[in-house]
Amino acid sequence: LQKRKFLSQIGTEDEKTRLRINPSLPLNRCSIVDAKRPYLVKRATNKKDSCSIDVMYFQGKSESVLGRLQTSGVLSSPPRPSVVPFQSSDMARLSRQEFSERILAQNVIFVDWDLCQLSASNLEKYLGQGIHILVDTSVPAAKSLSFGGSYITPRGRLYHVDVHCRDVALCQAHIKQHVDIACQQYGGRITFCVMLMEARMKSHIKTFCVEKLGLAHLPLDHSFLSYTFSDPSKSQL
Repeated sequence: LQKRKFLSQIGTEDEKTRLRINPSLPLNRCSIVDAKRPYLVKRATNKKDSCSIDVMYFQGKSESVLGRLQTSGVLSSPPRPSVVPFQSSDMARLSRQEFSERILAQNVIFVDWDLCQLSASNLEKYLGQGIHILVDTSVPAAKSLSFGGSYITPRGRLYHVDVHCRDVALCQAHIKQHVDIACQQYGGRITFCVMLMEARMKSHIKTFCVEKLGLAHLPLDHSFLSYTFSDPSKSQL
């Protein structure tokens, strides 16, 4: 119990320090914590649970994975609607309540552990950083959105795939395209960090990645809780 109080205290002091350095940080914030340590969010005021984020890791050699992707039958049936690269005109469909409130929670998106509000400026920021953004073609509102990007770690290349979707077939289509992009761009062994917003899809996606894409599943699955809150430390400065 003392350890939990200590960790919570450290978190609060850390927020105060960050706000002193950057006082322009907004009062309403987004954060993420380990689902096994819910006590870390008790210090947050006006907390609203956004969604659970389930993380899985897969690994494969780009050459062999590309061979799988070029065969028919990777997707049991073509997704309807299709999944395409994001364009600025898609923002109108993403901004509709059917997506921003019913697919997302509190209008929050996550991109490689970075949480923020869905907005045109944030999506343009990620595009400028070389992040690949995919969206489906549903009208009048989109039904899915995903982000993918790569960087080198001490253990090799990692490619993150962050899928905001509540439909298994659409989620599979997003993952397939990101894996294809990664394997076209990079050779050798690639580790994929796949982040989902619905735990019920985990088993379907794990089977899809292993059996259809030929990736090896790494036993590193974990769950997190994303939430929005009013930062109490800002009012105390």
